[in-house]
Amino acid sequence: MRDRLVLLGESRKNELMIMYIEPLGPCGLTDESFGEEEKPPWLAGSPATGGLVRSRGSGQLRKPLIGVVTVWRRVAIPDPGRLRCRENAYDRKWISPVPVATILVYDHSSVCGVRILMIKIDARKGTYSAHDWHLIRGPDTNEGIFYVPTLSMALLLSEDLTTGVLSTGSLTETLEGRINRKLDQPVQAATRRPEAFHLAIGLTHNCTLNCVYCHAEADRDIRIDDRIISASIDHAFERAGSTPKKTLSVSFAVGGEPTMNWGTFTATVDRIRQLESEASQGVDRVFLSMTTNCYYGARRREYIAENFDTLTLSIDGYAEIQDRHRPNRRFGGSYAVVADTCDFFLHDPRVEAGLRGTVSKLSVGHLTDIVDHYRTRFGTGYTVAFEPLIMIGRAVRGDLSPPTNQEFAIELRKARERGVECGIRIVTSAANIDRLVGRYCGAMAIPSFTVCTDGTITACHRDQDGKDYGYGKIDPASLEIVVDDSRVMANVAQTDPRPECDGCFARLHCAGDCPDIRRVGYSRCDTNQFLIYKQLLEQLTSARQATVSAAEYDGHVPYVAEGEC
Repeated sequence: MRDRLVLLGESRKNELMIMYIEPLGPCGLTDESFGEEEKPPWLAGSPATGGLVRSRGSGQLRKPLIGVVTVWRRVAIPDPGRLRCRENAYDRKWISPVPVATILVYDHSSVCGVRILMIKIDARKGTYSAHDWHLIRGPDTNEGIFYVPTLSMALLLSEDLTTGVLSTGSLTETLEGRINRKLDQPVQAATRRPEAFHLAIGLTHNCTLNCVYCHAEADRDIRIDDRIISASIDHAFERAGSTPKKTLSVSFAVGGEPTMNWGTFTATVDRIRQLESEASQGVDRVFLSMTTNCYYGARRREYIAENFDTLTLSIDGYAEIQDRHRPNRRFGGSYAVVADTCDFFLHDPRVEAGLRGTVSKLSVGHLTDIVDHYRTRFGTGYTVAFEPLIMIGRAVRGDLSPPTNQEFAIELRKARERGVECGIRIVTSAANIDRLVGRYCGAMAIPSFTVCTDGTITACHRDQDGKDYGYGKIDPASLEIVVDDSRVMANVAQTDPRPECDGCFARLHCAGDCPDIRRVGYSRCDTNQFLIYKQLLEQLTSARQATVSAAEYDGHVPYVAEGEC
């Protein structure tokens, strides 16, 4: 074992998320070497609470101890079916910066099938000439990455230089010189500005599928009033006509499946396209987009391709995974119809389409197989977004569980590599080195004019009832639109990075991540950091191997081209 290891554990669908192991070595102690209330001697002076989580079953209790785990992140084990702990060892709703529990480790497969993965990342932050720099080192190399996001600068450092900067926090003259050469080329983090007006419409709370994790729990026959639709469209054209681009963006991405009530759906689209053709309110261009479950046939596909600009096609994988995740309303398979629809849109030149899949613990180990399947079934040349399952809505009562952050990060990286090989771009939100962002969510920061079925106006597409980010209302009787400006600003404020993000090298790539994900207590910081680190390392390493010889190193700094990516 190394000095510190990252441990991942699980109890049914609840996980021990991030823990550090302090190794003991072959000390000869066992679980029975101390009394029930006695604190183990190696915890003396530790800030941990001393509560112990132990495996059930006498077979494990007498194995030699090799380490003790300190839990530094949220511990979620509400069901003691496979693990148990002393009273007050932790509070499952408490997220704290100090340790909240300890765990005995017996061997490398330890408590209830716990797996040990080496993905710990060391990082150091500083500031030079008003630019934040970061030195990052992961588990698979002793070299470090010196990263200055706002100068688009990344350098691969030698082991000695990495160790020195990590320990002292001071830069060498060589590193300062490299920064000075880039100071006249700063890059600003993008902040989304309202250059166009965005309208989102929730037509229904119902759906043609019965996805086991549906965040909207879309199975209710609740429909929007036609008058609210008309008022929304008229308001959107009026506002769009005064924007710099005189452009209106309309999406159908809130509530249930937009095509569920086909008559309402087509009437809404036809009215928008008619007003566009008339250049109503001076609007020059309308973009239509939709997230859709693809569970429909040829006639609907043709209409959508004729009228929409971009589509996000929801499919979770090949038949076994898709049918398990996303059955139809009779709990039968949906894959055959959905795959045919995806194939149609991906090959239709009239519309730009990409795939989006939710990843569960069931499917996370099959991401590369899914990419291979997509290549065979749909060809290449499109984007696939994989996102981890979030335990909200119907997922809370279902029998699927999310992957751990580390499982998702590692398997996504493998899938991304396979995608590069076969011509499919694999992405996930909030972990993209190709962008610097000041705010994660444009929908909340601009904000989006998202109209729920009852006329409530909200900023977030996931907030189908306007309970969390609502900021206005369209009165169903008078059709008057009333907006609460204070609530608008409160929503915008939630998109700003959190104080704890200040020292993170991934901050300008995720901007603190999705406010709605944070609201439900889910954090994917570890995933984002790991993926950003890996993307930087892979670019620098591959470029160095291709173009740089040892004679071209600049002092302690091996670099590629100008040493930057």
